[in-house]
Amino acid sequence: CSAFDEASVDAVDPYVKRHKVASLEITDLSLLRHIASKGKPVILSTGAATEEQVARATHALANEHQVQFLHCVTAYPCPPEDISVRLVLRKSLDWRAPVGLSDHTLDPVVAPVMAVALGASVIEKHLTLDRSLPGPDHSYAIEPKEFAEMVRCVQLAERMLGDGVKRIQPSEEQYREWQHR
Repeated sequence: CSAFDEASVDAVDPYVKRHKVASLEITDLSLLRHIASKGKPVILSTGAATEEQVARATHALANEHQVQFLHCVTAYPCPPEDISVRLVLRKSLDWRAPVGLSDHTLDPVVAPVMAVALGASVIEKHLTLDRSLPGPDHSYAIEPKEFAEMVRCVQLAERMLGDGVKRIQPSEEQYREWQHR
């Protein structure tokens, strides 16, 4: 969960291993310093923020080696043509830190799988029990069955990526003898 004020940070702190900063709080440097005082890793969502704002936020957190950035487009829902999943890879190189994706597109699978293929180490997606419920997030959130399918596809994508080392795979051993001439 994201805490939006110091009292809420204090309330959730005993129960979390890391703090999540929502995009709308990226410019609240006082709140970021308070979060940093907890000494825990931070997930920082970067929606609607400039490079300079991200740099200031990282400096305020004063633990850049423990910051996990989330590429995010602050649009609800986010149009597919605006998500720019390639930024996951580019930002991990720019920021020299792990980058994930905070995905607000309506499709439960495509952007998360693409992000994992480009190196995302965390996926954030809004979850609801029922899209017809009242409230600001339900209409674009995914439901439990979609969430399960997203997790299945992301885990499959992670396995398919492999380790990047070219070697003869166990599944191809049986074909080597008759295929090589």
